[in-house]
Amino acid sequence: MTAMELITDDEGVRAFDNAIDLEIGLRPLRLKLADYVMALFNRAPDPNLPPGPLAALAGNLHSIVTRVHNFVSLIDECPQKAELDQAAMTGAMKDLDTFFDRADRSLQRPRRAGGKLPGSRAAKTISR
Repeated sequence: MTAMELITDDEGVRAFDNAIDLEIGLRPLRLKLADYVMALFNRAPDPNLPPGPLAALAGNLHSIVTRVHNFVSLIDECPQKAELDQAAMTGAMKDLDTFFDRADRSLQRPRRAGGKLPGSRAAKTISR
């Protein structure tokens, strides 16, 4: 405790004991969350991240997964699915911007000609 610069009186020892109990209780949840983060983002969370931000991530995990599912469904509906899938897999905003710029230009041609827009629902929803 001295090496960690903790107070070694009775109150300090009780606080340290409570911290150990808390860590032992939270460790299984932290490991489970780390597995989910690895599956979703292919990278482990920072082991030094305090419990607060991890708890916030865990609380938002369902909405994150739901949103990702919605994006995947829209990508599946896209007429240029292979190109959009490749842009999404890189994870680089530049690649997605390039794809959407090209898609916007291709959608402008039918608008100028007064025609119906192919795949407009998917393109509009993805760009939002």
